[in-house]
Parts: sequence; structure tokens; C-alpha cells
Amino acid sequence: MKRNLSGCIFSFSCTARRLGAGRAGRRVPSLLMPSLPVPSLLMPALLLLAVAALLPSLSGPAIAADPKDTIERPEPTGPSGGDKHGPDQAKPAGNTSTTNPQSSADYIALGNQFYTKRDFNAAIAAYNRAVVLDNLSATAYYNLGRVYYDQYRLDASILAYQTAVDLDPRNAAAFNELGIALKHRGRLNDAISAYQKAITVAPNDPVAYNNLGNVLYQTRQFEAAVTAFAKSAHLAPQQPEAHIGLGSALHALGRYDDAVAALLSAVTVAPDSANAYFNLGVVYQDQLKLDAAVPAYRRAIALAPSYAPAYNNLSNVLRRQGKLDESIAMGIKAVSLAPTYGPAYRNLGQALMEAGRPDEARKVLLRAQALEVPTPRKRPKSILSSKPVAPVIAKGAPDLSISPP
Repeated sequence: MKRNLSGCIFSFSCTARRLGAGRAGRRVPSLLMPSLPVPSLLMPALLLLAVAALLPSLSGPAIAADPKDTIERPEPTGPSGGDKHGPDQAKPAGNTSTTNPQSSADYIALGNQFYTKRDFNAAIAAYNRAVVLDNLSATAYYNLGRVYYDQYRLDASILAYQTAVDLDPRNAAAFNELGIALKHRGRLNDAISAYQKAITVAPNDPVAYNNLGNVLYQTRQFEAAVTAFAKSAHLAPQQPEAHIGLGSALHALGRYDDAVAALLSAVTVAPDSANAYFNLGVVYQDQLKLDAAVPAYRRAIALAPSYAPAYNNLSNVLRRQGKLDESIAMGIKAVSLAPTYGPAYRNLGQALMEAGRPDEARKVLLRAQALEVPTPRKRPKSILSSKPVAPVIAKGAPDLSISPP
């Protein structure tokens, strides 16, 4: 079966998987499931004086290293930005009829037709009927898991996938899908286990290694993530996702030169990947190679003109280069694209302060403070003690799937 790991902007994945049609030697129950404080008059002036006194300490970027702190998190999404986890459209074994369905295979084929039309409830009904007729059908349970996932009914999806792998423990695709659902349910250790089982079944599958690398990165097991991403990149060197993930994990370990090498590999095989160029800009920025970071961010913006963090990071670099007018312009663009993005307001306020525009800077910095009021469970943080943040998107690679033949 042909594998396709085609790369897309930020956190995209591929589309369909193959069906697992194997059976175990026991029967299982049918899986039927219903379808911001007002300051005193003196506070602005005091705030300006404090900010001006602390400007040197605010000059460097603080790169967010954990995907959970980013705006865009790696998701198993398709090129349109929506989830595309549909059942394999291959017909089940044997002759099938969708006009007058009688057998489990007929209802699986009918469910596939409904899924193609995005009629999820009808697809679920058809797959459930297939389960009634044959509750040993790993294919029906697998497809149920796929549709439930598309509806973000994660518990139902996990149960269906788990049943599928119980029935067909050699189904690597089902273990991979189970890992994705578990990851998004927050059960990261279970997701790692599922991906490892997929690798045991299919040890040369770059998809499972990539997805394993993602969760290892998310759980801050960076060395292990490097190993998983490197294996995926070795198995599928012409695909960008594992190269991006490898660069991200290496960056987290402070291995900046190696991270640059991995990300350059990513942009070589995927010159239209905004994600790769953005992360490359971040690594160059951490290395203080500002002249190299600028074109990387510009390229990311050209490929994804609506992505606010790219403008924010470019604004930060341009400010450090003394190009204050352009820095301010990029900062304004960032906050116009993301009006609630606090770090962009802080960086814009700092650029305005350095440009000698204190009145405008005060307004922007107060806006940043208002946006960054913490939740009740977190300790309050003042903008006076914070550093400009330049978050990195998709520090891991996206979840990937297996394409149909």
C-alpha cells in the first residue's frame, strides 16, 4: 500500500487510512452509540517610567518551546484546515450492494458512501448495522472510530478503535488512529503506547514514528522525540513533517545547528511550507543570526499572510536591528490579525517606546496587560517583568495518516 505524508501549512496531515479487516477468534458486544483593573491617574506615568527603565531586559526574544503554549497546535487536519479522517473508500471483500444492503459488508460500503457525502449520522447508523450483522468486523469498528473522531466524539472513537485492534491486533492503521484519538483526549501515555504498538506491527512505517515523535515532544521527552522523528525522516526523506518535528525537538535541546540542518531539509523538500520557514526563523533568532531570521520570517509570511506570530517575530527582529518604522508596521499587522494576541501588543509597545512615541506605547502596553490577566489559578504577571514572547507553532510535526491505495 502506498504511503503519503504530504506536507501542508502548520499542522496538516494526510487524509484517509486503510481499513483493518482482520478478525480475532472471539465475539464482542455490538458498539451501538447515539448518534480584564482600571489604573489610578498616576499609573500610566509610573508604568512608562518603569518600562523605560527595564527596556534593556526586554530586548531579547523568549521563544515558547512547548507546543501547548502556542497559538496553533499540531492537529491531524487536512489541507483545507478541517479534519479529514474519512473511512477508506475501498470496497469490503466480496460483492456488496448499497441499494439493497443485506450483509455487514453491504452496510460498510453504504456507510462509506454516506461518509463521502459528510452525512456522519447516516454513516454511523450504517456502520452500527454492520456491527449488528457481524460483531467481529474490525472494519466496521475502525470506520466507526473514524467517523466519531470527525465529530470529535473522542470517547466513542477510542472505544471503537480499541475494539478494532482487539479484533485485529495486526492492524497498524487502527493503532495509529487510536493513538491520535488518545492524544487529543489528553491520554498521552496511552497514545505513546498505541503508536509503539503500531510500530511493532509495521516497523518501517514513517507515519507511526512521526506521530510518536509528536507525543514524545509534547511530553518533553525531547531525546526520544529526536529518535522517533529521525527514524521517520529516514524512512520518508522526501516528506517535510518529520524534518520539521526533528528540527523542533533539536531546538528544544539547544542543538541549534542541527535544528537548522533539519529545517533546511524540510524547506528543500517542501519549499511552500510556511511552518518550516517560521520555525527556521525562530532558530536563527535564538542563534542571534538576525540577518538570516528576517528572510525566513518574510518567506513564512508570503506563504501564510494571515499568521500573526510571523509578523510579531519579524517585528521583534527588525526592532533589534534598529529598523523601528518597519518593526512598528509589522507589529501593527500582527495585532490587526490577532486582536487578542498579548505578546504582539507588548512587542509593539516596546518598539513604539524605542521610537520615541511614549503616548502610543502606553496605550499598547496597557492593552497587552489587559489581555494577559491570568486565570484565577495562576499567579498574576506584570508586563514589567515579562519578556517579549515569540511563540513557535507546530514544534512537533502533524499527526499523519495512511493514504488509500
